[in-house]
Amino acid sequence: MVGQRAGVRPAVRRPQAAAGAHPAVPGLSFCGGYGSKGVVLAPRLAALMADWLLGQADLWPEVSLARYGALWPAPALAPEF
Repeated sequence: MVGQRAGVRPAVRRPQAAAGAHPAVPGLSFCGGYGSKGVVLAPRLAALMADWLLGQADLWPEVSLARYGALWPAPALAPEF
């Protein structure tokens, strides 16, 4: 072996990307987890996220962070920053 290269693909547990407001940290939003489909999904989801942040669109249920709600602590237990 002469060399090696590696790349990291941020992904989430489910095969879809995730976007939306963090349920336990006010003011924090997320859009990512594209995995191997980032080149295809990132431009469209970035535009959707921008429209959502401006109040001009709803997030698609398939990418909403709300589907991960059971994984986050209750707002009262969230750390303060």
